[in-house]
Amino acid sequence: MNRSVFHDGQSRKQQFDGLIERLMNKVLIRRERLLSPAGKEVLLKAVAQAIPN
Repeated sequence: MNRSVFHDGQSRKQQFDGLIERLMNKVLIRRERLLSPAGKEVLLKAVAQAIPN
């Protein structure tokens, strides 16, 4: 059975953008004090590369 989790008419990229944004917000809030600015940049770049085209 192949069913999509998303059913609101958004494109696949829009769905992943929203998901990634929510996850990043949670990660950055929790680790704000633990990550250096360079560490935050590396984390954001890694997430950006994971977003499908």
